[in-house]
This record gives sequence, structure tokens and C-alpha cells, in this order.
Amino acid sequence: SEICTVDLAGDNFISAQKIRTDTVVEGKADHQNDSDYFVMTTTQSGNYQIVFNKAGTTDSATFTWTVSVITEAGHLINNVQGTGTTMSFSATLGAGEYYIFVKCLTEHSMRQDFVYSIECRTPE
Repeated sequence: SEICTVDLAGDNFISAQKIRTDTVVEGKADHQNDSDYFVMTTTQSGNYQIVFNKAGTTDSATFTWTVSVITEAGHLINNVQGTGTTMSFSATLGAGEYYIFVKCLTEHSMRQDFVYSIECRTPE
């Protein structure tokens, strides 16, 4: 995939970037307090798997990230926080609209190295 050089994800619920389940989408933490929001519509109930992969080859693998699934009303369903290049967690969702929130919690300056991908996998 191409390196993401522009932050296309929305900074709040209103401007959230629409994504599809079972599709890998790239994002970018382009400044220190950047919060990225994605919105998806699920068509079936079940246990969805959220997969976060951090791109890059520098010390950014030691940076702390948080990834959350949130309802339309703003209620947290589940999240993961940690370091490393890959993090995943499951969330039991019904049919409806949900938000994925991504944020790098480690102080940094703007660099292309803070590219990541996110995917929400439907239940098998």
C-alpha cells in the first residue's frame, strides 16, 4: 500500500472518515494532539475484531497508542492502549453505526513516520 502523507481521518464525530468493514484504511497522526475518527456501519450482530498496525521503522514502535470503538451516543464499547506495531481487540456490536477512535498518546513532532492502518473485521 502507499504511504499516507495526508491526514484524511476526521478530528471528531461530525467529520469522521467513512470506512467499510473488512477493509484496511490508512491514517496518520500528523500532530501531537491529533485525534482520528472513523465511522462504519455494521449489518450484523457479532464479535468484531479491530486490528491496528503501526507503520514505520524508527523508535515509534515504542510510542503509546489508544484505539477505541464508540457508539453514536459516545459510549465506549471497548478499547486497547499500548505500544508496539500491532494491537487488536474484539468488540461485540449489533447492526448499526459505530466510531473507531485512534490517537497517539506520546509527544512527537510532525513526521511521516506516524502512519498507521486500521481494520474492523466482521464475525466469521
